[in-house]
Amino acid sequence: MPPLTGPLLVTRYFRQFWRYTDARILVLVVATIVIGYIEGLGIGLFYPLFHTSPGQGGAPSFVARLLAIVNIPMTAGSVLPLIVGVFVFKGLFQYAINRYQMRLLRDVTAALRRRALDAFARADYEHVAAANTGFYTNLIANEVERTAQAFFHFVRALSPALSAAVLFIMVWFLDWRL
Repeated sequence: MPPLTGPLLVTRYFRQFWRYTDARILVLVVATIVIGYIEGLGIGLFYPLFHTSPGQGGAPSFVARLLAIVNIPMTAGSVLPLIVGVFVFKGLFQYAINRYQMRLLRDVTAALRRRALDAFARADYEHVAAANTGFYTNLIANEVERTAQAFFHFVRALSPALSAAVLFIMVWFLDWRL
């Protein structure tokens, strides 16, 4: 069997970690998509700082329409506080996401240890007594931690990938010729 790469590898690990997090990993995915959209909106708001007239189609007209909806003139003095506000909100939201990632990591570690100890408690006494005790110590102390760290690295790698995908979709939506 050839090694898994790209989307197949991501879906494999997603399914594997789903067992430990249930739908809570979906909360993380949705929050990451929302923060990518907020970042794209914040970047799009820089347009009025560098351009004096709304232009035709694409990002310029989208930003102009968005600012017209909320009755904000397309000037640097009026858009700059909005940009600062958007990025402060993004920073606070990113902080909340990072806290949630740490909570999920803690829960995954606890679930893995609980499953290992439950299996150990159900095991046959003669089998446990005859086995090398280093195996059980390594399982509970090291392997659980390695699996939890794999989850942490998966989540940390998934976030930028989703953000990049959201930004790409936003750019394509604004002007597909880019």
